[in-house]
Amino acid sequence: MAAKRQRHVWNRRKKLILRVVSIAIAVFCVLVTANDTLHIPFIPTWQSLYADLGLNHATVPEGQLTVTVLDVGNADSILLQCNGKSALIDAGENGDDDAVVDALKRAGVETLEYVIATHADADHIGGMDTVIRSFPIQNFLMSFMPEGHTPTTRTYERMLEAMVECDVTPIEAEHNAQYAFGDATITILSGLSDYEDTNDQSVVCLVSHGEMDFLFMGDAGKEVEREILSAHPTLQAEVLKVGHHGSRTSSDGSFVRSISPQIAVITCGFQNAYEHPHTETLQVLERNDVTVYRCDLNGTITLTSDGKTVTAQPERE
Repeated sequence: MAAKRQRHVWNRRKKLILRVVSIAIAVFCVLVTANDTLHIPFIPTWQSLYADLGLNHATVPEGQLTVTVLDVGNADSILLQCNGKSALIDAGENGDDDAVVDALKRAGVETLEYVIATHADADHIGGMDTVIRSFPIQNFLMSFMPEGHTPTTRTYERMLEAMVECDVTPIEAEHNAQYAFGDATITILSGLSDYEDTNDQSVVCLVSHGEMDFLFMGDAGKEVEREILSAHPTLQAEVLKVGHHGSRTSSDGSFVRSISPQIAVITCGFQNAYEHPHTETLQVLERNDVTVYRCDLNGTITLTSDGKTVTAQPERE
């Protein structure tokens, strides 16, 4: 009888212990997941746990190009990955730095082979100083401004200070310069003229992967579009990162018709003060039968190329 009672007590204790352990594990998982945002020093993130085990949180299959257009509001930050290499176009607005860095770490980024700062506006380089301090950077591409038009904003100065601190030397994004990026190639299409307007100073680049081409316009306007088409009259791209967040100052109808994209991605914030994207731009894309993805509606958008086709996976449908 005593032995039976002892087994009963032990079984109750085992159930209690298992319940407590299960609750503790659940709480730990919640805290680890939330710590990407909370940044509690003594609690790890999933990225750090994977790193300790020698694993990547995410990997891109060999031979594929993945383009992740991060949802950073009315700002730009785009991660490209191909054959184990990573590149970043812009780094969001001031205050987006942790979100951008965390997204890169979750994607398994350890080194950035290329960073492209399209232009000096805060909604493109706001988090760049933190990115520079967080990852080794092999090549840092940017446009060199005309004499007398170098920005004096604190955001731009912070980026330069981080570059000096981390011994990152800028490379001028020169027209027609090409850079190998795994199985892909990055070609600079801008740099044909000097512009005083910061948006038109944007580094415009074409990323080619097999038969698929991705065109990243930064905030370049219609004058730059005409200039690029004049220099590259046969230019086409399956994917267009729409210029200037879908503003009416970009995406001229003749430009979109000539480029003939299948997919357009618009980086814009939910109910943003600029009312991006503008109706005129959406109408141009609709008239040209382009499938449109918007960060304000679809969240982060992931595009995948196998060299022959491109698929889009939005965070939200």
